[in-house]
Parts: sequence; structure tokens; C-alpha cells
Amino acid sequence: MRIALSVCRIVFGLLFVVASVDKIMHPAAFVDIVGNYRLLPDGIIVPFALILPWLELVAGVALIVGKAKEGAYVILLALTVGFLAALISTLIRGIDINCGCFSTSGTGASLYWDIGRDLVILIIGLAAGKDVFQQNPRLGRRLQAL
Repeated sequence: MRIALSVCRIVFGLLFVVASVDKIMHPAAFVDIVGNYRLLPDGIIVPFALILPWLELVAGVALIVGKAKEGAYVILLALTVGFLAALISTLIRGIDINCGCFSTSGTGASLYWDIGRDLVILIIGLAAGKDVFQQNPRLGRRLQAL
């Protein structure tokens, strides 16, 4: 069981590393995608779109290699929940967009597929949390108290 949880932690981190690459390579396209969600004020879109992929990359690598993994895990889990909320929001508001989750190319799947994929990622992330906090039960208890 311990090995399976460690694999979940590594896969969870790796998903974010992979997701960050295209966004880092095509920042202008990602700025457009973030704007299409219509969730952020105009003045925040560019800094958010430029910082987010680097945050995904650094936190993903940290989770994979096990350095500052508690903080990296909390960041990536919060991003996963935030991404799910943003996707559900666009679906509810009837906005049909390319989610920009793994590619800025504009050839994405339907929002239903994106939401389903992010739910699977959330499940992997929750399993990863068991691996992260097994070694730090005190921090795990603090998070459960929130």
C-alpha cells in the first residue's frame, strides 16, 4: 500500500510538471486562455497566467523529489480544486472554452471530459496526501482541523 501511495504522489506531481510545460513555452496563448474564463479582473490576468505555470512546475518537482513536499502538496491540491471550480463555473455559465490545462493549442476536449479528468486527478491527489502526511502526522492533523 505504501508503494501505491508513493506512486500517487509522484504521478500527482508529474501531472503538474507536464501541464506546466506548454504554458511556459506559449505564455501569450495561456494569457488568452486565462482571460477566456472571465473569472479574473483584467489587471490580474497577465501576472496570474505568467506565474501559474512556474508554480505548477516548481511545486510538481518538489512533490516528486520529496523536498518541501507538504507545502508543494497543499499548493497542488488547492490548484486542483481551483481548476475544477473554474471549469464547473464555465460550464454553468455556458462558456465553451479550451481549458488550457495541458495544452494551449486550442484543440482540447469538451468541458465534461476536462471536469472528469480533473476529478480523477483530485482522487490521485487525495491518495498522494496520504503518502505526504503519513510521514508528518502532526501537519496532517492540523490540515484536518481546518
